[in-house]
Amino acid sequence: MDDLLPDLTLAFNETFQMLSISTVLAILGGLPLGFLIFVTDRHLFWQNRFIYLVASVLVNIIRSVPFVIL
Repeated sequence: MDDLLPDLTLAFNETFQMLSISTVLAILGGLPLGFLIFVTDRHLFWQNRFIYLVASVLVNIIRSVPFVIL
């Protein structure tokens, strides 16, 4: 068991690092896209059909990537 401890610690740190990076990227990319889709929808603040459609298509493409990988 003592032989595995350094490997387990390294694996845990690498996993936590990957999780942290993906979480930060998801927040930095997802919040602006979600906000853009919300405010450009019909009957809201900045109604803009073109921006709404482009952002919606982009979100749908990003959402489908995990299913394509599997």
